[in-house]
Amino acid sequence: MVNSLNETIELMMSSDYKDKFKAEYYQLEYCYNKLKKMLEDWNADKLSFTPACDIDIYTSQIVSMGYYLNVLRQRAEIENIDVDETITFTRAIKDGDLFIPLRE
Repeated sequence: MVNSLNETIELMMSSDYKDKFKAEYYQLEYCYNKLKKMLEDWNADKLSFTPACDIDIYTSQIVSMGYYLNVLRQRAEIENIDVDETITFTRAIKDGDLFIPLRE
């Protein structure tokens, strides 16, 4: 797991496709976690700002990101690319409803 997108620059600039794949995975994981935190804060009325979009848009986005992460994990397994699986797909939150991305 990366703490900043800057940490993926070296991997992105690599000529090795496996490094580029890892960068893509880590970038998506980073953004997924940030959006997940925002949705959790929104659900708990702890946001320090007013989002521009309706929560349905953000919920759709996080579910799609979860599916995409699963696809990348499947590819990593098939192509023998070691990605740290530090993310746990918990939930996208919308008005008390829970949306759980698929995971084997």
